[in-house]
Amino acid sequence: MKDSMQRSVCLLLALCATLGLTLPVSAQAAGLLDWQPCPDALVVADAPEPEPDQRWTFSFSPLVIHWAFDPEHKYALVTALERRVPGQRFCGISVFRNSFGQASSYVYAGQRWDNLWGFAHLSLKVSAGIIYGYTGEESSKVPLNWNGFSPGIIPAFVYQLNTAESLDVMVLGTAGVVLAYSRNF
Repeated sequence: MKDSMQRSVCLLLALCATLGLTLPVSAQAAGLLDWQPCPDALVVADAPEPEPDQRWTFSFSPLVIHWAFDPEHKYALVTALERRVPGQRFCGISVFRNSFGQASSYVYAGQRWDNLWGFAHLSLKVSAGIIYGYTGEESSKVPLNWNGFSPGIIPAFVYQLNTAESLDVMVLGTAGVVLAYSRNF
């Protein structure tokens, strides 16, 4: 029950952030934005906390571009929710419909590097985690798949439009790229 409620709260937070809405005072008073689901091992000791309005990031992508055309590819939709912790690290979950129409997810942790190549608005993020969802005939579409579970490493280039919004390009190895809009809250 508690996990289900926390998931519902996360979805509410993400929806509000995407629409630019503020949370009801009761939600803010309950400290929902302060919830920290990441493992303590991710936190860098003595590193500054993320800004209060940048602890969470919600990403949405209606566009996956494959390196090669395949008539089996279906429309893919990607959403993600991340929590930043001290040390430019983060953890998150992505829920998506893969290119073969299967409900999938990716649970991950990662590191972010800002001011990439001296550009103030450009960052690099690298996440690593477990992907679930490529099953049946599609199990060979991701490497090292075992019963639908496979490891994943996803680098992403982030162009910060302002303090709250960014455009992301996530590289999916030999498959293609995901173009996403992200909003911090």
